Amino acid sequence: MLQEVMHKLRKEKIKFLQFTSFVTLLLLFSLVGGGCTILKSGKPNLPRIYNASDLPRPTGKRPVIVIPGTLGSRLVNQKTNEVAWPRFVISENAGLALPITSANFTENRDDLIATEIIDRAKFFKLSPEIGFYDSLLTSQKQAGGYKHGKWEEPAADGDRDTYYVFAYDWRRDIVENAQNLISKINQLKQKLNQPKLQFDVVAHSMGGLIARYAAMYGDQNLSDERPNPSWIGAPHFARLILFGTPNSGSMDAMSTVVNGYSALGTNFPQLKLIDALDRDAIFTSPAIYQMLPQSGYAKFFDENLQPLKLDLFDLETWRKHGWSIAFEAGFKERELKRFQQIRQKMMKKKDAATENKLGEMEDQMQKMLAAREPFLGLALRRAKAFHQAINTVSKMPDSLQIHLFGGDCERTLEGAIVTPQQTWFRIGRGLGKREFRDRADALIYAPGDGRVTRRSLFGLRFDETSTSWISPLNQPERAVFQCELHGDLPLNSTMQNNLLTLLLGGKY
Repeated sequence: MLQEVMHKLRKEKIKFLQFTSFVTLLLLFSLVGGGCTILKSGKPNLPRIYNASDLPRPTGKRPVIVIPGTLGSRLVNQKTNEVAWPRFVISENAGLALPITSANFTENRDDLIATEIIDRAKFFKLSPEIGFYDSLLTSQKQAGGYKHGKWEEPAADGDRDTYYVFAYDWRRDIVENAQNLISKINQLKQKLNQPKLQFDVVAHSMGGLIARYAAMYGDQNLSDERPNPSWIGAPHFARLILFGTPNSGSMDAMSTVVNGYSALGTNFPQLKLIDALDRDAIFTSPAIYQMLPQSGYAKFFDENLQPLKLDLFDLETWRKHGWSIAFEAGFKERELKRFQQIRQKMMKKKDAATENKLGEMEDQMQKMLAAREPFLGLALRRAKAFHQAINTVSKMPDSLQIHLFGGDCERTLEGAIVTPQQTWFRIGRGLGKREFRDRADALIYAPGDGRVTRRSLFGLRFDETSTSWISPLNQPERAVFQCELHGDLPLNSTMQNNLLTLLLGGKY
């Protein structure tokens, strides 16, 4: 997602340069008596298409639930009201790292809560505003004829022509968020006195995994037994419309856990790496492990580019290849140094309360350091159970439809080269000669949206017992593709046009 942020920043800069160039050319043409023609953008005019006076939009439409992807919900410290995300530099009171000391992930809580979807955001004072989900929501209102509904205080007609946004803490366990979604739906239906009300879900990225689990298992927790989808949540939904959902997982998620967002520092050395989303914070998020590439989908190759079988959900695999800060000796030193810096600042207040606070902080730090390996083991085991749950092939209720919206024009990571020295998620010069790098490039990249491959969107994975590619999605109702980046899929006007055509039943 951070790459999409930087992509948006670059686009805003390009737009500004294009505008100034256009004005310069316009003035030049006017001075020499010339003329100019403004070329059309080729984008669909959604208000014009769907607001035609001779063909009014349908009313009484099924309500919609919009679920953003990772980083798409605003996180705020409920005690201080300080915004923790989106922003570049995070204070000590609004850091994004979760506690990791409890074996029950629902108990690992901090003071941050999700308040709303991020429509537009500024990351620093002089930056332009970046659109996250603003155009998606605007198209729902202006072209689709939907109004924004409130979960807690729905309007009397909130059972139709209304969209609701499910904001959630994207750091937390996906199953926990699915359970919260089911709870919100049940409460809303009770307030509307509509026990049989169904929704269309428009979900982006990880939001699609939340919706899928909610449909398959309702508010049930993961079980240690062999998963058996009850589809108890399916009656809540008519259609699941998934934008760029990593149904087979994402190798990009693994690269993020292993390397953090180092690509930002490589591409933009003049910018400091975002403090809020460093490797330490990423390590504590159960959700990121649940988006790891699934067994039968991930591709690994050794230094000779021969297929390599690795169990991604075995703690010893991560230890062997040094894939986590849990095994970094330098991590403990960094934490101790950070604590000493905090201690020096706080000791300026020489009182008993400060001493007690420092004692509590040191105790928490020591517990956190001791909990690193056990937490990683638990996170990997839960991720494996989550994958087994949503990968179980079963008959989907006839009343539920799944629609896939994705991109397949971008070079997207689908594998990795694992050598004794390091794991390569990008093809660099240190990997070998040009011919070798070209072969490696062809092996670990596939068509996708830059984050999620086409194959992952379809939920495909190779089953060794049947020696064939299978998917728990069976045959989706439809699949729509556009040349677009992962973060911009819901913002693409052509995609929105297809979405509105689907939601409005083609009657516009």
